[in-house]
Amino acid sequence: MSDMINQAYDEMELEEVMCRLPSEFAIGSIKRRLKGIDDLPEFLKARDAGGASKVKEIQSHINHIVFSTKLDDLFKIMTPEYHRTLFGWLNDENKNKILADGGYI
Repeated sequence: MSDMINQAYDEMELEEVMCRLPSEFAIGSIKRRLKGIDDLPEFLKARDAGGASKVKEIQSHINHIVFSTKLDDLFKIMTPEYHRTLFGWLNDENKNKILADGGYI
């Protein structure tokens, strides 16, 4: 049964899934969509991305992606238009990683 529900969530538009947060199925669907840094801009520009930041599982998943990414790659993908939004998602560890390298967000 849960496989069928997961599939239904995965077939929804991202905004539809975000409206269903903090359900377990919505969280799982978002985490499956966010496989790496390349997927992050689409997520951050989604209408309800800011509200999703209150969901700890998603915030942790995004921080894991950012932490695992080289800073050069991060800034190639995350252009200045996303910096303010991304900053709101980052934990102190990732903020310090960027600042220590002379980067800014």
